[in-house]
Amino acid sequence: IALDVLAVSTIETGWGRGERNFNRGFIGCTGTADPWPRAGWRGECFRLSRGWFRAYGSLADGAADLVDLYASPRYGPALARLIALPASLDASAQWYASTLGRGYSTAAPGPLVRDFRSIRTALARRAGETL
Repeated sequence: IALDVLAVSTIETGWGRGERNFNRGFIGCTGTADPWPRAGWRGECFRLSRGWFRAYGSLADGAADLVDLYASPRYGPALARLIALPASLDASAQWYASTLGRGYSTAAPGPLVRDFRSIRTALARRAGETL
């Protein structure tokens, strides 16, 4: 599962080049142009041309919030299925496609899932994992 999350972070940050304020998943502050109210978010926010995003003080804080997001009621059922299935590239790709289908990204899912599969495969090789 760690490599699945790392693969998504790689896509979201453009191989790390676009990472800002330790936000590895580009988690938004709100869906509005103004970060107030912050929909339960108590931390800082930063603005990009496409909206407001959460800012973290450390990589550990950003990673913890990303995991919390994946475990949330919106994405948690997909994560539970991933955990229950035997580890495979197909199971990982199904999990990612399910998060996209639940609104994780506004981009077209097809190219993202293809990128995810490619990145996840490369990460597995580097980690010595057999998929």
